[in-house]
Amino acid sequence: MDALIAAPNPRTSRGRRDRTFLLFLARTGARVSEATGVNANDLQLERSHPQVLLRGKGRRAHPPGSGESTELAWEI
Repeated sequence: MDALIAAPNPRTSRGRRDRTFLLFLARTGARVSEATGVNANDLQLERSHPQVLLRGKGRRAHPPGSGESTELAWEI
């Protein structure tokens, strides 16, 4: 898993995007379909611990757990 997350080039915007997406999936356990369905209204960034609401099966919203590594990747 570490090799997969380390594969994207951190010097390019696409590499940073891809690394962040992979970290998000790995740390939260979100399905790809849940993660790609996130829109701006699902982001709660002004909280002391930022959250993203995911829409799972049946379109039910649920917040994933968020690891420190994912939060740090968002800041890059």
